[in-house]
Amino acid sequence: MNTYTRRSLVYPITVLMVTGILLIGIPNLVFSLLGSNMTYPPEIANLLGMFTIGLGTLVALIYRYKIRQLYMWTLFIRLFFVSVLVYLYLKYSNPFFLTVLGVLILGMFLTILGVFIDKKQSKSL
Repeated sequence: MNTYTRRSLVYPITVLMVTGILLIGIPNLVFSLLGSNMTYPPEIANLLGMFTIGLGTLVALIYRYKIRQLYMWTLFIRLFFVSVLVYLYLKYSNPFFLTVLGVLILGMFLTILGVFIDKKQSKSL
């Protein structure tokens, strides 16, 4: 029951935690690897890393405690993030936002795929 949907959360957990740690430790490398055409103050990058780790921890707790009621909500939250990233890209033309958008969409795809597989398996039982 919800096995694949739950497993799909490992991807955003990993991305959020690793990115958050790197934003605190070596933020310039993160922005460079993600294609940013700007530099950011390290204090802002570190703060972003803190919030990224916090969000990753929340998703990890959803995974750990199997809070099935929140699996779909992770998709709605990511849909909001997609909207904001598109807006930010259109406003600033920074390829960084497209890279983050791609990472985010891949995670959404994995979760949606997990939902469909889980529904198909529950119908066959």
